[in-house]
Amino acid sequence: MTYPTAEVYDICVKVKDSKGTVAKKYFSVSINAASSNLTNNSTVSATSVSAGTKVTVKGAASGAVDSVLYQYAYKAESATNYTVIKNYSSTTSVSFTPSEKGTYTVRVIAQDMKPSTAVKTFYITVK
Repeated sequence: MTYPTAEVYDICVKVKDSKGTVAKKYFSVSINAASSNLTNNSTVSATSVSAGTKVTVKGAASGAVDSVLYQYAYKAESATNYTVIKNYSSTTSVSFTPSEKGTYTVRVIAQDMKPSTAVKTFYITVK
């Protein structure tokens, strides 16, 4: 759904009585755009795991305009780029299994239809 930007509309109401007399009234109506107070409330199942242990990431958000889409990604400390687990979708739970020891950065991006985005970052220690 697309939300309009704030706009002002000029309105004219015209009435005519039985004698043919016309009267007009002019006024303006302001339409405010929908606002978003999107907050990312996502969680992870653990912040410390052994290598080869599955980590579940749950997407959650509040204050959204309309529905929320989530992107889930992680990056090992030795990597330069994030690996996307699930690209923008309404899926609210994904899992991944870190295979190397070290620290992983997990990022959840919540996006509503405004579109507003809210990012939440977690750090997972893998032993």
